[in-house]
Amino acid sequence: MKVLLVDNHRLFLQGLQAVLRSGGIHVAGLALNGAEAVAHAKSLHPDVVILNISGKSRNNLATVRRIRNKIPTASIIVFADNEENLRAAEGGGASGYLLSEIKSGLLIEKLHEIETGGEKR
Repeated sequence: MKVLLVDNHRLFLQGLQAVLRSGGIHVAGLALNGAEAVAHAKSLHPDVVILNISGKSRNNLATVRRIRNKIPTASIIVFADNEENLRAAEGGGASGYLLSEIKSGLLIEKLHEIETGGEKR
Protein backbone atom coordinates (compact mmCIF):
# COMPACT_ATOMS: atom_id res chain seq x y z
CA MET A 1 0.00 0.00 0.00
CA LYS A 2 1.27 3.47 -0.91
CA VAL A 3 0.24 6.42 1.25
CA LEU A 4 0.43 10.15 0.48
CA LEU A 5 0.38 12.51 3.49
CA VAL A 6 -0.88 16.10 3.18
CA ASP A 7 -0.59 18.80 5.83
CA ASN A 8 0.74 22.36 5.92
CA HIS A 9 3.10 21.54 8.82
CA ARG A 10 6.32 19.78 7.80
CA LEU A 11 7.08 18.59 11.34
CA PHE A 12 3.66 16.94 11.64
CA LEU A 13 4.17 15.23 8.27
CA GLN A 14 7.59 13.93 9.26
CA GLY A 15 6.29 12.64 12.59
CA LEU A 16 3.31 10.92 10.98
CA GLN A 17 5.60 9.45 8.34
CA ALA A 18 7.85 7.96 11.07
CA VAL A 19 4.84 6.49 12.89
CA LEU A 20 3.45 4.90 9.74
CA ARG A 21 6.80 3.50 8.64
CA SER A 22 7.30 1.95 12.08
CA GLY A 23 4.03 0.09 11.47
CA GLY A 24 5.09 -1.22 8.08
CA ILE A 25 3.17 1.36 6.03
CA HIS A 26 4.91 2.67 2.89
CA VAL A 27 4.73 6.48 2.77
CA ALA A 28 5.17 7.29 -0.90
CA GLY A 29 5.14 11.07 -0.54
CA LEU A 30 4.57 14.20 1.52
CA ALA A 31 2.76 17.34 0.38
CA LEU A 32 2.59 20.70 2.15
CA ASN A 33 -0.32 22.15 0.16
CA GLY A 34 -3.10 21.27 -2.25
CA ALA A 35 -1.13 21.83 -5.43
CA GLU A 36 1.66 19.52 -4.24
CA ALA A 37 -0.91 16.96 -3.12
CA VAL A 38 -2.61 16.83 -6.53
CA ALA A 39 0.73 16.67 -8.36
CA HIS A 40 1.99 13.87 -6.10
CA ALA A 41 -1.30 11.99 -6.37
CA LYS A 42 -1.08 12.10 -10.18
CA SER A 43 2.52 10.89 -10.27
CA LEU A 44 2.55 8.43 -7.35
CA HIS A 45 -0.96 6.92 -7.68
CA PRO A 46 -1.30 6.32 -3.92
CA ASP A 47 -3.73 3.79 -2.54
CA VAL A 48 -4.47 6.09 0.42
CA VAL A 49 -4.27 9.86 0.81
CA ILE A 50 -4.39 11.26 4.35
CA LEU A 51 -5.24 14.97 4.44
CA ASN A 52 -5.62 17.39 7.29
CA ILE A 53 -8.67 19.64 6.87
CA SER A 54 -8.51 21.18 10.35
CA GLY A 55 -7.93 24.86 11.05
CA LYS A 56 -5.96 26.61 8.31
CA SER A 57 -5.84 23.36 6.35
CA ARG A 58 -9.55 23.76 5.58
CA ASN A 59 -8.45 24.79 2.07
CA ASN A 60 -7.67 21.11 1.55
CA LEU A 61 -11.41 20.50 1.09
CA ALA A 62 -10.97 21.51 -2.56
CA THR A 63 -7.97 19.20 -2.70
CA VAL A 64 -10.17 16.26 -1.70
CA ARG A 65 -12.37 16.89 -4.75
CA ARG A 66 -9.40 17.37 -7.10
CA ILE A 67 -7.69 14.16 -5.97
CA ARG A 68 -10.98 12.22 -6.13
CA ASN A 69 -11.38 13.35 -9.76
CA LYS A 70 -7.77 12.41 -10.68
CA ILE A 71 -7.46 9.15 -8.70
CA PRO A 72 -10.98 7.77 -8.19
CA THR A 73 -9.70 4.49 -6.72
CA ALA A 74 -7.71 6.11 -3.88
CA SER A 75 -9.03 6.01 -0.34
CA ILE A 76 -9.03 9.61 0.87
CA ILE A 77 -8.95 9.87 4.64
CA VAL A 78 -9.22 13.25 6.38
CA PHE A 79 -8.30 14.58 9.79
CA ALA A 80 -11.31 16.76 10.65
CA ASP A 81 -11.74 19.07 13.62
CA ASN A 82 -15.51 19.60 13.37
CA GLU A 83 -18.72 18.20 11.89
CA GLU A 84 -18.98 20.89 9.21
CA ASN A 85 -15.54 20.10 7.77
CA LEU A 86 -16.22 16.38 8.01
CA ARG A 87 -19.50 16.63 6.08
CA ALA A 88 -17.90 18.88 3.47
CA ALA A 89 -15.01 16.44 2.99
CA GLU A 90 -17.33 13.45 2.65
CA GLY A 91 -19.45 15.43 0.17
CA GLY A 92 -16.29 16.17 -1.80
CA GLY A 93 -15.32 12.53 -2.07
CA ALA A 94 -13.48 11.64 1.14
CA SER A 95 -13.68 7.93 1.96
CA GLY A 96 -13.53 8.41 5.72
CA TYR A 97 -12.13 10.39 8.58
CA LEU A 98 -9.79 10.19 11.55
CA LEU A 99 -9.99 12.16 14.74
CA SER A 100 -6.79 14.02 15.56
CA GLU A 101 -6.54 12.33 18.94
CA ILE A 102 -6.24 8.83 17.38
CA LYS A 103 -3.47 6.70 18.88
CA SER A 104 -0.69 5.65 16.51
CA GLY A 105 -1.38 1.93 16.91
CA LEU A 106 -5.03 2.37 15.99
CA LEU A 107 -4.11 4.49 12.97
CA ILE A 108 -1.81 1.77 11.68
CA GLU A 109 -4.49 -0.85 12.35
CA LYS A 110 -7.07 1.17 10.38
CA LEU A 111 -4.69 1.56 7.43
CA HIS A 112 -4.04 -2.18 7.38
CA GLU A 113 -7.83 -2.71 7.37
CA ILE A 114 -8.09 -0.49 4.29
CA GLU A 115 -5.27 -2.43 2.67
CA THR A 116 -7.08 -5.74 3.20
CA GLY A 117 -10.44 -4.37 2.12
CA GLY A 118 -11.84 -3.64 5.57
CA GLU A 119 -13.58 -0.54 6.79
CA LYS A 120 -12.43 2.96 5.79
CA ARG A 121 -13.43 4.92 8.89
